[in-house]
Amino acid sequence: MQSSLRDAGRLIGRGHEMVRKFIDGTIQRPQERTRRAMGLLYLERRRLRLMETATTPTAGLLKSILPRGLDAATAAVKAVFEDKRSSGRLSSTGTAIEAYLVRKLREEYAKPDPKLATGRKRRGT
Repeated sequence: MQSSLRDAGRLIGRGHEMVRKFIDGTIQRPQERTRRAMGLLYLERRRLRLMETATTPTAGLLKSILPRGLDAATAAVKAVFEDKRSSGRLSSTGTAIEAYLVRKLREEYAKPDPKLATGRKRRGT
């Protein structure tokens, strides 16, 4: 999803000319409010683009490096972040990473592992 300069200016509360100058780098020292607004707009657009390109669940790396079983693996991921959470030093980014890892674990365990086929193999005659 692309935005015009006018759309971006409207979204951050600035004029399109200021947005153009910000992008071109002709503003030597943009205000903190402008930098923050542009950064948040960028992150929001990036998040939307990432959501649009959904991935298909695959048996992946998390499943192979964490303890076996969804419950044990989820507990291991949560334990990594619990120390930071209990000390009050877990940022919103850390919380988002934890949620992402737990979601990826669920996806990995939702897809059947081809190595563990449930059917019997037929013997050649």
